[in-house]
Amino acid sequence: MRVRDLDVYRRAFRCAVDIGNVSKNWPKDELYNGLTDQIRRAARGICANLVEGLAKNGEAEQRRYLNIAIGSAREVQVWLEFAEAHAYISDAVYKAWTQEYDEIVRMLMGLMKRREK
Repeated sequence: MRVRDLDVYRRAFRCAVDIGNVSKNWPKDELYNGLTDQIRRAARGICANLVEGLAKNGEAEQRRYLNIAIGSAREVQVWLEFAEAHAYISDAVYKAWTQEYDEIVRMLMGLMKRREK
């Protein structure tokens, strides 16, 4: 099975695209090294680390990249909290995305457990 066929990859990719689209309307001063840049990088990093990590041969190396992907998912949640605090997103959007990222983390942890010896 290809990484891109995994449900966790598809969900993380969809969320990253959605965040990219929604954040287009955020203030321009948030774009470079600000909230917009940070949340987009973290959201995209989940997918990138999944692909890169699962392409590695060793289980330890795969788990390392999955850990990084989990960290990126948690980072997105922090940036979502800031976005909600600045009223860039509604409370309902914040809650929905936070729940989705909780599920993505759960799925990533499941992948990591399957690679433990």
